[in-house]
Order: sequence, then structure tokens, then C-alpha cells
Amino acid sequence: MLNVIVKRSEWLRGEGNGRSYLLRESDGRKCCLGEALIAAGVNKENIISKTTPSLAFGLDTIPSTLVRLLVRGSIISIDSEIGRDLMRINDTDSYSDAEREAELIETSPRAGINFSFVD
Repeated sequence: MLNVIVKRSEWLRGEGNGRSYLLRESDGRKCCLGEALIAAGVNKENIISKTTPSLAFGLDTIPSTLVRLLVRGSIISIDSEIGRDLMRINDTDSYSDAEREAELIETSPRAGINFSFVD
């Protein structure tokens, strides 16, 4: 299990999927999966302005601790159901931060991730 600490001041969330990135170049904020990828040892330059894990990695290049975020598509790797669930929870504008954190903490172990949130 990968333990990931998310700093709320750097966390990109609740802005809708059209504005979310693993690492947003304009302000350096990261979505929950961006934080997980960095915690797994990924270089920040590899995730700048990427919107999903499948746009940054394939099954053969994603850190093994996060392989559950992807599945093999017919031609390329695509985001898995749990990967899409975590992105939806992170990006939707219909949750309060407390609801979002609780949902991510409850859901993320299915992806091999334990999130915790700090100020």
C-alpha cells in the first residue's frame, strides 16, 4: 500500500475535469493522483499538464505500486475503473472538501493507496 500525504494548500480539486491536471503548470497544484505518482517516485516533469495517468504512462512504465490505476486497452493502456473513480471524486464540484477527503480515503485502498490530508 502506498501512503500518500496530500497538502491541502497544494491540492487541485473540485474544479471539474476540464481544469484538473496531475500537476497544473500554471500554479504547481496537484490532484490526488498527481500526489500519488510523486509519492511513488515519479519525476514531476513527467506529469506536468497531463490530465490522467493513462496520458502519462502505460502499464509497462507506471510505478508498480500504482499499476491498478491502468488497464490494458485494445491498443493502449487506459485508466481503470478505480482510477476513473478517484479522478471523479477529486474533480467534481458537488462535494465539500470534508466529503471529498472521506470518499477518497474510503475508495483509494482499492487502488493500493492510502491518502491522508494535512494543512
